[in-house]
Amino acid sequence: MTATDQMQQDMQPLPETIFVWDFDWTVINCNSDEYVPAGFLGDEEVAKRISAEMEEHGPTKWHECVANLINACMIEKGCSKN
Repeated sequence: MTATDQMQQDMQPLPETIFVWDFDWTVINCNSDEYVPAGFLGDEEVAKRISAEMEEHGPTKWHECVANLINACMIEKGCSKN
């Protein structure tokens, strides 16, 4: 067996993964907190849902509200954290 054959045999398929970083206005020129979920739901639905999250949890829980929204998007679209 050649080294290439061994390497191909040892390689495992990579899982499909989504990574989300919070680069608001530093690396990307937009608010990623809203941009990422809008890719799943659209701008109007994100605005509606983030407003509902803020009413429920309060403005001091912004990151929790965004996390809840992204988790809901993933569930609705059949994505998983694994």
